[in-house]
Formats: sequence, structure tokens, C-alpha cells
Amino acid sequence: MNREEAVILLKCHAFAYDDLNHLTMESGFHGSLRPFRGNLNEENFHELMEILN
Repeated sequence: MNREEAVILLKCHAFAYDDLNHLTMESGFHGSLRPFRGNLNEENFHELMEILN
């Protein structure tokens, strides 16, 4: 993934992306905690670590 894609994906996981209808906004790291539904998706964590590398 290039830098621009990584920034967009990071914003989606942080619930800070402009397009509120983006799929990752709701199912991403921060979105899945709002409100917490009792389930954490480990893939979100791994995706964040890939973005930061």
C-alpha cells in the first residue's frame, strides 16, 4: 500500500475520515468500539500495525 492509501485507511480506523459511509469507518478499530458490541476484531489491530510500518 502506498502512503496515500495508508493515510486514508488510518483515518478510517481512527473515525476521522471525511466519508462517513466508508465501510472501514464502522467496522474499523475505533468504529467497532463506538458503541462497544462485545467483540474486538484482531485483524483491525494487525492492519494498523501494517499501516504504521
